[in-house]
Amino acid sequence: MPQASYLPKHRDRTQYLLKLSVLPIVICVIAFAKAAVKRITHLPAECYKFAWYSSSSGEYKCDYQPLDIHATLALLWLAVFAIQVGLLSLGKPALHRLAGKVGFVIAFANALGMFYLAIQDILNPMEKTDRPDDFTPFMFLVAFKLTFCLSMSLKCIKSPKRDVEGHMIWMFRGFITSFTTPVIRFYPMVLRLLAGDDCFRRNRDKFVMGSMFVSEVVSVILYSMAQKKTQPVFWSLFMKVQAVTFLYALVNEILFAAEHGTFVEGMVVCATEKLQGSS
Repeated sequence: MPQASYLPKHRDRTQYLLKLSVLPIVICVIAFAKAAVKRITHLPAECYKFAWYSSSSGEYKCDYQPLDIHATLALLWLAVFAIQVGLLSLGKPALHRLAGKVGFVIAFANALGMFYLAIQDILNPMEKTDRPDDFTPFMFLVAFKLTFCLSMSLKCIKSPKRDVEGHMIWMFRGFITSFTTPVIRFYPMVLRLLAGDDCFRRNRDKFVMGSMFVSEVVSVILYSMAQKKTQPVFWSLFMKVQAVTFLYALVNEILFAAEHGTFVEGMVVCATEKLQGSS
C-alpha cells in the first residue's frame, strides 16, 4: 500500500496544521505583546524618537531605524497569520482569503526588513547590541527561507489547480521560520525571570547564540511534526535543507560554547549559586 494512503484526509490535515500553530502563536503573543504596547505608549528618557522593548533583556533599544522597520513588520506579519488561523478555525474561508491578500504583502515586506536589518548590522551596526557578528549570517538565512516559503505558498494558491494543501504547508513553514524570532526572545525571557536579572547580566554575552540554536531545535521539531502528519514523504528536499540548516546552527553553537560556554549552563550555575548562598 503506498505511503500516501496512510495520510489523514484533507480536512484533517488542515485542522492538524491549525492546531500545531496555536502554541507558537501564544508564544508570539507572550514574547511581543509588551514590546508592541511599549513601542506605541512609552518613550524612555534616553531615547529621542522611538524605542523597542526587548523582552529577552528587559531593556530598550533606542532610535535604530532598521530594527524598528523589521520589528514592526514582523509583528504585523505574525498578527495577520494568527488572525488567518483564527478565521479558518471559525470556518470563515472568505475572510481568511481576504486577510491573506494583506498578509502576503506584509510577510514579504517583513522578509525584506530582515534582509535590511542584516545588511545594516554589517554596514551600520547597532550600538550596545547583544548580537555577535556570528548571528548576522543566521538572519540572512532566516530571511531567505521565509522568502522561499512564501513564494512557494503563493505559487501553490495561484496555480491553475489551486493547490490549497501545498499553500497550507508552505505557509505553516513560513510561519515557523519566522517563529525563530519570538523564540529568541521568549527563551531568554523565561530564564531571566526564573534566575533573575543579575544572572542574565552575567551571561548576556551568550544568550543570542544560544537562542539561535534553541530556535532551530524548536523549528525542526515543528517542521517534522507537520511533515510526518501531512506529507507523503518525510525526507523531502525542504526537510533535507532544514537538516543542513540545523547542522549549521549546531556547529556554530558548539564552536561558540567551546570558547564562551552556553547561556543555559551559565544561568543554571548562577541560579544554583544564589540558592546555595541564601540557604
